[in-house]
Amino acid sequence: MTENPPTSEPEPIAETPMIVMEEPAQLAEPVAAASPATAKPASKHIGRKIWYGFIIFLSGLVILICAVGTIGTWVIEKPVSDAAVALLEVVENGAGGMRQAASRVDGLLGEAQQVTISISQSVG
Repeated sequence: MTENPPTSEPEPIAETPMIVMEEPAQLAEPVAAASPATAKPASKHIGRKIWYGFIIFLSGLVILICAVGTIGTWVIEKPVSDAAVALLEVVENGAGGMRQAASRVDGLLGEAQQVTISISQSVG
């Protein structure tokens, strides 16, 4: 029997991934029945889940409202624009009529002033 003499270099090993099983975590102390002083209420955890669900629901609702508003604005842009232009035309026509009435009143006041000046000169 021939034995290979020991060498300082290890034999080359094919590189394959090694799977190392981790040991399960061991508790420092055995779990005893939880006393009321150290036990966390389960309702706090459930309350957080409900709160997180509510926040996610509310966020989704806001996103949905924004999307509907954007699409709605895009769809009804033309009718709203036409209605605004028609309303502004009505306001313009009303303002034109008021301007004409004011100029007529101004003309009548000018005539009344002429009459009062002529009366005051004839009396005085």
